[in-house]
Amino acid sequence: MLDAVDFQFVPWGNAYFNTTQCGGADGYSKDDMFCWVKQCNVAAPAPECFNASQSPVLCQHGPGECQQDALEGCAFAVADSVKDAWSFLRCFEGTHRSDLGSAEECAQGAGIDYGSIQTCTKGPQAEKIDVANAMATVKLGSAKLGTPWVLVDGTLVGGGPPYTNLLDVVCESLRKAGGDVPKGCH
Repeated sequence: MLDAVDFQFVPWGNAYFNTTQCGGADGYSKDDMFCWVKQCNVAAPAPECFNASQSPVLCQHGPGECQQDALEGCAFAVADSVKDAWSFLRCFEGTHRSDLGSAEECAQGAGIDYGSIQTCTKGPQAEKIDVANAMATVKLGSAKLGTPWVLVDGTLVGGGPPYTNLLDVVCESLRKAGGDVPKGCH
């Protein structure tokens, strides 16, 4: 299926840059997150909207989630293919429930050099990835209600009728577009 789609994964969740306009409090606030989305979803956002040195990143489930998001973003950045990155993600999010201690094992199983992931997470590349993921999330606007936020052809997939799962939605989209439909849709 991954060969038939343009798969993009944005590990940002309900995180936000804690801007002064939206509270600047020490702890996570869903209201501050929605304020940040509204404040920064403009053509020319304030510099603090996407700058960790001006506005620290706050993640809904704490600093560990921020580390996991950066690690996942870096895994996708350094992987040789989306298939490898997807394999890492399935292991890391599924089997191990994002346990940072399992990252090396999941990387090895996916054929990704764990040292490259670590170098990325400890360097400026991780911040650039976070900013790109934050910007992609902000573009969803104030309608963003939680995670996961799954879009197929720009349309939110809610899991309800007429589709029972994401595979059905993707296959229907591929059928509508014409062309070859992968074996996974049959």
